[in-house]
Amino acid sequence: MSVDELLYRSRFGGLWTDRRDAHDLLEARGAANAYNDADVELLAHYIDHGYVILKKVADRAVIDEYLAHFEAAWDDPPERLWLQWNQQGLPMDRRFYDEMAKVGSLHLSFDRAGELLFPRRVLRFLTQIYERPPVAFQTLTMRKGSEETLHIDTAPLTLTEPMSLVGSWMALEDVQPGSGEFQYIPGSHGVLEQLHHGTYKGHNGDHRAAHEVITAKRRLCDERGLDVQTFMAKKGDVLIWHGDLLHGGAPIEDSTTTRKSLIAHLMPLGVMPTFFDFSHAGVIAYAGGGYTIDTHWADMLLGPDPTNEWLASSDGRVTKLWRDWVPLSLRRRVSPSFAARVRQNIFIRSRLTRRRTLFHDYKGS
Repeated sequence: MSVDELLYRSRFGGLWTDRRDAHDLLEARGAANAYNDADVELLAHYIDHGYVILKKVADRAVIDEYLAHFEAAWDDPPERLWLQWNQQGLPMDRRFYDEMAKVGSLHLSFDRAGELLFPRRVLRFLTQIYERPPVAFQTLTMRKGSEETLHIDTAPLTLTEPMSLVGSWMALEDVQPGSGEFQYIPGSHGVLEQLHHGTYKGHNGDHRAAHEVITAKRRLCDERGLDVQTFMAKKGDVLIWHGDLLHGGAPIEDSTTTRKSLIAHLMPLGVMPTFFDFSHAGVIAYAGGGYTIDTHWADMLLGPDPTNEWLASSDGRVTKLWRDWVPLSLRRRVSPSFAARVRQNIFIRSRLTRRRTLFHDYKGS
């Protein structure tokens, strides 16, 4: 059977919106009054272009409360709060305040997180494409634009149902020109699927293979005349994108500007991530609908009782250790879930080695 004959665009299946007959399904559901006219318009746009924009859907008062919580966390961070900076996981610290840093899981310490992550229209759309309740398995809060090159989320963020991954980007303030605006290529989710080593949806830490996939995907976009667009959002606007949509951040041209935003990576209830060990994770149900995983990123790496010692050291760079310690030929053959467990063991060994080294250094002083 050829790729064109498959029911889904991806060899990994997907949601009903990923089916080749998705428009027929949408028409039938609209005729049966399962969706109203506005729903049908949004869903058709998502099927064709891989994203939707929902304007002014987030409560500005809730955003203001969250921004105040975000600001206070720089001086008094909640327990186990971490950030990503320069491809490292580090404890939250004000010295990164004006840097391009992504603060992870801050929503877990915010009382109104359900209202923030799942405004009514966002929840309705996600529930329609998932046909199950949505779950936020990761959030990233940022003051600055990411400046990330165009990429797809299905490569690093592997799930038990890979094609169920969806991202949302919320503007926490009006976006200013030159601030490193969110960028994306409409329709890029629908070009011929590119797999790592011709087999895997996730890159499993092989960034050379990931680069090859993105290069091929960009070439296919160019051949179809698909161009990069910029999201000049207003406070409270939300852009929801398909896991295979190429997206990133424009270069920051004005370093005095901020681009305060909240990213959520989502999956339907019943799916689990496989890019780290989530065996300790549970879910929290929000009163207004939707769920979140209840576990911090650090907990996923080292179990239920991590400390920040490894986060503050170069030993906390999991991807580098995974690439340095495990031959590429072996990395290509293991499943993402097994790779996550190996990475966890590498962390534990490197952490114990560091503790022994520190102990001996102390004894010798």
